[in-house]
Amino acid sequence: MKMVKSLLLGTAAGLVAVAGAQAADLPVKAKPVEYVKVCSLYGAGFYYMPGTDICIKVGGYVRAQAYFGAGNTGTDGIFESTSGINNRVLGSTDFLYRVRGVLTLDTRQQTEYGTLRTYALIGYQHDGPNNGGDNTTLGANALYATRGFIQIAGFTFGKAQSFYDLFSQPAVSYFSLPGGDTGDPGEMLMAYTAQFGNGFTGTVSLEDPRRMTIGNASSAALFGAFTSVGTLPTQAYGGTSWPDVVGVLRVDQAWGSAQLMGAIHQVDANYYGGTAAGAEATGHPSDKVGWVIGGGALIKADAISRGDLFSFQVNYTQGATRYIDFTPGGFGSPFMYNGTSLGTILYTDGLYTSAAGGSSIELTTAFGAIAAYDHVWNQKWKSDLYGGLVSMRYDGAAAAMLQGAFCTPNGITVASGTCNPNGDQWFIGSRTQFNINASTYLGVDVMYRKLDTSFAGVAAVPSPGAALPTTTSFASQDAWMGTFRVHRDFLP
Repeated sequence: MKMVKSLLLGTAAGLVAVAGAQAADLPVKAKPVEYVKVCSLYGAGFYYMPGTDICIKVGGYVRAQAYFGAGNTGTDGIFESTSGINNRVLGSTDFLYRVRGVLTLDTRQQTEYGTLRTYALIGYQHDGPNNGGDNTTLGANALYATRGFIQIAGFTFGKAQSFYDLFSQPAVSYFSLPGGDTGDPGEMLMAYTAQFGNGFTGTVSLEDPRRMTIGNASSAALFGAFTSVGTLPTQAYGGTSWPDVVGVLRVDQAWGSAQLMGAIHQVDANYYGGTAAGAEATGHPSDKVGWVIGGGALIKADAISRGDLFSFQVNYTQGATRYIDFTPGGFGSPFMYNGTSLGTILYTDGLYTSAAGGSSIELTTAFGAIAAYDHVWNQKWKSDLYGGLVSMRYDGAAAAMLQGAFCTPNGITVASGTCNPNGDQWFIGSRTQFNINASTYLGVDVMYRKLDTSFAGVAAVPSPGAALPTTTSFASQDAWMGTFRVHRDFLP
């Protein structure tokens, strides 16, 4: 019996010893996996970055689009370089593909000063076909970044949409419309927004200057577009001394939003003698302060159909034309040549002349209005009707500069009719969109644009470009254009 008891105890002791030895050989117990957690503080799509209290949302989209009848680059409409209508000049085209891929990063974190936010957008864009005609040289393609800003305690620093903007062109059309919206390219800025309560806010923003062109009417190259297709007017702006100062009063309520805004803008010219060595001795015009005022509203129309929206914005300026038309076709001189006649409007912030000892700067007056109605038929279909106007006006002094110092002796000769840079662009269009699901849609946009030029008669062009004969007549121009788009948001 004692022998059996000793045997059992010895066996148990051996088993404990073996188990202890095996336990000593086991690896350290793994830490629990830290799974990504949903962050519900800032809406759908945000997640906590593991190990932090920072919430991040990754977004992006892929888009394919084709333009028809829209001119040389298509996206801005017909008024740039040659239009291609009745025109087989190499370098013009009525058809364009555009492909984009975009990735966005939005991070937010609570601090003792409120929400700290950073936002960045990086994209890829490819336009084609090429204009070389050999089908081997691809069109323009590039990486770009149009957003990168930090927000905290009411401050915004970086590249964001201008606080002057209210009306959103991409929300109603697939074209880049004549208007002041910076929503796609953005602006570099530093701003502060104060909350007054009940949806009322006020913003002061120091923004990258919106410069169009300042022109020396004595320069033979001022209207370079007349003498060589694709040549832009000579830029006679001086250096930048201060940013545009933008002020905004805004209200956001259940019915929608409304905004009053204004900005001041530095208009400073180069030396009368240009940029050549010793030009400082020729002097320069005194600086002027350009300005712009505007107003608009976004008005919900759910009583007609849930999701319907009426939106508009109007702007009036002297010396700050890019608040009227931020990305005009043919920067500085939108024009259209249809093979038999030429229509043009001179886009400037101001004009001066270096003749007879030089003159002061005459600021250009411009007016712009744009409006749209967005109608939701059902969850799958929606349509937009939009239209607008851009008007450029030059007073007597500026018109006299062009007539006396530019039109006859230098750039072009108007054999009959008038030498008048005033003009209007107006447009009307409609977009219809089918939503395949919440993240994917396809749609068609059709637009009519008209350029009413005040130049008249026959112009003698001293150095005709590839598309222009020695003489050509002035006439207003118009065109129809269309685009088809397929778009998918591949991340929230």
